[in-house]
Amino acid sequence: MPSEVKGVWFVTARSYIERQFGSDTLDRIVDSIPREYRGAIEEPLASTWYPEEALQQALSAMHVELANADDKRFVEIVEESTREGVTRFFRVLLRVSTPGFVLRRVPTMWKQIRRGAGKVEVTVTDGDIVIEYTEFPYFEDKLYRLLTLGSLRGLVELATHRGADIQILDHGPSHCTVVVSADVQLR
Repeated sequence: MPSEVKGVWFVTARSYIERQFGSDTLDRIVDSIPREYRGAIEEPLASTWYPEEALQQALSAMHVELANADDKRFVEIVEESTREGVTRFFRVLLRVSTPGFVLRRVPTMWKQIRRGAGKVEVTVTDGDIVIEYTEFPYFEDKLYRLLTLGSLRGLVELATHRGADIQILDHGPSHCTVVVSADVQLR
């Protein structure tokens, strides 16, 4: 089965872009995406599954249009949109949870927003949390690694009300290993 992304990702991205950067920027992003994938960001439906290529195109356009191809700024944008995209109920749950609790739920969250290729495992080692993404053939694209960092940082910040040291330990064409440092309360 080909990899697909749930439309809620695109609904959130569209809303964030329009609110933070304006409709002109959103129009430029839509115009820069190949026609067959534009609908995912132009008029996304939360419950629809979109091809992975639509996400690739959206990430590329956002990297250029919103972050001026600055990787650090792109991660910040993903962080911000992740925090904004979490529903009110889930946001309340995150605020009373620890980063460890939240990060151990990453495999479940992955399954809610993706289908097709990819597996996720979470392990606590020496107080750190290690998240391993495997069998997902898109990690050669640095934007997927940056998306992963920004998304995890946004989730941890919602749970801790502060940032966390989150680093990519290793990556390859179909895997990415991320560590969340023990300096955050992991329980």
